[in-house]
Amino acid sequence: MIQKKLLKSFYEPFYCHKQIMKSYRYCPFCGQKLIQLVDEGKVRLTCPGGDYTFFKNPRPTASAFIIKNDEILLAKRRIDPFAGGWDIPGGFMEEYESPVDTLKREIKEETGLLIEIIRFVGIFMDTYTYKDETFPTVNLFYEVKIIGGSESPSSDVSQLEWIKCNNLQEDILVFNSAREALRELRRTI
Repeated sequence: MIQKKLLKSFYEPFYCHKQIMKSYRYCPFCGQKLIQLVDEGKVRLTCPGGDYTFFKNPRPTASAFIIKNDEILLAKRRIDPFAGGWDIPGGFMEEYESPVDTLKREIKEETGLLIEIIRFVGIFMDTYTYKDETFPTVNLFYEVKIIGGSESPSSDVSQLEWIKCNNLQEDILVFNSAREALRELRRTI
C-alpha cells in the first residue's frame, strides 16, 4: 500500500536521494500544480488529481577505457559540469539506444575513433548537475580497443591525451564513477 503525506509547497526545493532538486511545477497531463508527497518512503512530486507522479530515476551513461600500448585515452571536458577537467570518454544514452550503441556513438563523437569492446568493467552510481539540477546517474564502463577512425577531440571534448596506465592518478578524474571504474579496471587486469 502506498503511504502518502502532504509535505510542503511545490515551489520549494526538496531532498530526493539526499540531493536538492528544483521542483517541476505542473502536471504534464492535466496542468494542475504538483505537490510533494511521501510515496513508499520517498518524497515525490505528484499530481493532486492522481494523473502523474514524477520519479527521479537515474539517467544511464556508457563510457570507455580506450587502451593502446599500456596507455589510457583521457578527454578534457569542454562543458560544465567540470569544464577543463579530465574524464573517461563517454556520455548519456539517447532514447531507445542500447548501451553498446551509446558507447560507439559517444566515442566517435568525442574522439573520432571507432572501437570494439574487449570487456565490460562494471556499473557505478554517480550524480550529474545540469542547469542547477542534480540527478542520479547509472554509469556503465567498458574496456575497448581502437579499430579505426582518426583521433580528434570534438563535441564535448577540448583535448585528448594518452597517459600510461600506471601513471594515471585517479584523483584527476572529475567523476567519482570514473575513479571507481578505474580502480575496478586495475583490479581485474
